[in-house]
Amino acid sequence: PEDLAEEVLRLIGFDNIPSDQLPVLEIAPKITSPLYQLKDTSRDFLAAQGYDEILSQPLVAVNLNQQTNWRAGDSLTTQNSVNEEYPDLRQSLAAGLLNQLDVYLKKNLNYIQVFEIGKVFNRSNGHYQETEMLALLWHDFSSLPKLNYFRLVLEKLLRHLGLAGLSYEEAELKPSVANPDSCWQVFCQHQPLGVIYKLQPIQVRQSTYYAEVDLEKILSLALAGQERATQELETKLVALDANLEINLKTDQEKIGDKLKKIERQIKADKLWSLEVADVYQLSQYKRRYTLRVTYQGLQDQEAKALHLKIFFSK
Repeated sequence: PEDLAEEVLRLIGFDNIPSDQLPVLEIAPKITSPLYQLKDTSRDFLAAQGYDEILSQPLVAVNLNQQTNWRAGDSLTTQNSVNEEYPDLRQSLAAGLLNQLDVYLKKNLNYIQVFEIGKVFNRSNGHYQETEMLALLWHDFSSLPKLNYFRLVLEKLLRHLGLAGLSYEEAELKPSVANPDSCWQVFCQHQPLGVIYKLQPIQVRQSTYYAEVDLEKILSLALAGQERATQELETKLVALDANLEINLKTDQEKIGDKLKKIERQIKADKLWSLEVADVYQLSQYKRRYTLRVTYQGLQDQEAKALHLKIFFSK
């Protein structure tokens, strides 16, 4: 086609081509996957936060999935594996990040921030699953507790990707590498999104924190948020905090159930957002949650009156 066009132009004359008209060209359709764009955005954000990306093999050693998996399901074993020591497909990205952690610690690196984006594999109820995940690992040689700081990094990332309404509950399935007293499941709008925990304080893995989230769920939640109509605010938003104490031994409701109950009490037309701002361990079974409630469509006094009624009335 190019040769024919060149011959036609030569016969007509190049000087006769109009200089005041733009060629009619079709706009190329977007073929880049939104998931690819999400991964690219995550990489840029984490790199700006000082995290280094690693790439690890999807095959792991026997029983490593049992130590790192935090989701219900069975591991998959490959047939005719190229390496008999690594026959299983990973169920979590923790295997590669923990291996990288051990390599860095042998080189006497005391401050480590790494992340990985990749696929994990699972079998649940006879169905095979292949999911894109994102995982963070942070190691600090000091013994001071820093789980809340690590949580804020994860929340910044998720909000940067377009999510809101984050909350945490004690994880039901805790991997053996995790400290059972510091292992939490991450929720967004009451949908399970991932996990965050501190590693067991064994050997050289002191003060090491890990988080893993489902990128495909993040994408679906972010796209759902973009499809909502823009809401015009006639009054300012009023944000108020409240403490909520839960006894894990006696209370029948978990924090997620209590948040749903509070949302029903406030009602959708008055509630802009409800989030867990902080968690404090009071004792072995008792935890204090700091909730941040943002009211809409109410004046200051109206919001405070409703806040007192919901959280402080007996």
